[in-house]
Amino acid sequence: MEGSALVLMTVVCFVFATEETCNDLETSCYTSLGCGNALHNYQLVCGRQLSGDTDECTEECQRALITLIARDNGYKFITCKCKKGNERYSDCDEKKRNIQVCKNILDAVERLNDTSKPINCLTAHLICDTDSTCAAALNYYHSLCGNLKDAGWCSERCNESINILYQTKYAMKLQKCKCDKTTDDFNCFELQQNTDYCLKASDLVNNQAVRYASHDNSNGSRQIGNRELILIVVVSVFLLKTLFQNM
Repeated sequence: MEGSALVLMTVVCFVFATEETCNDLETSCYTSLGCGNALHNYQLVCGRQLSGDTDECTEECQRALITLIARDNGYKFITCKCKKGNERYSDCDEKKRNIQVCKNILDAVERLNDTSKPINCLTAHLICDTDSTCAAALNYYHSLCGNLKDAGWCSERCNESINILYQTKYAMKLQKCKCDKTTDDFNCFELQQNTDYCLKASDLVNNQAVRYASHDNSNGSRQIGNRELILIVVVSVFLLKTLFQNM
């Protein structure tokens, strides 16, 4: 009995001894180029929020926070728990409290993979716009689709662009987000209306092949093969086209 208790205590001590602190995670993030750059930018752009000098989470700070969280070590750093006596900086807890001014972003990212919990559409758009693949897919959608109810039909290319958009990780929340207002560069009402108009919700929810709606209301359908390849090719072509147009 005493031997079992000793083994248990040894295991518990080992777990606590090897558990990464916020300082460990910060160091790990800095050793990775992408995470290190994102962390440096976050600490620079969100400096006033981290120090408690403002209760406003600016769009620049929101973008910096999302970019950092998108990195594995960055997410671990943002969600780590400060431990007394184990942190290099005594203000670890204070910074954790102060960054709660950006709670809408922190909560939104926590719900990123949970389709049952919708978030504000402006936040969902910001999350998508911060990721280059998602932003390119959204721009591709904008280039092919307008107000489809006014047009009277959904073209196959428009339908495909919507399907491509929702295959990107950071667009997941756009489909069912809470649309309270629009901006000049994003009309959430129109996107959700077009999504309902073009695609069958069951296909999106189950991540199955899209059944295309045609202008003659036929019941034909076709599958998209190798969706990941399609996403890469289409987005790449769109980006190259945009690049040449701006040259």
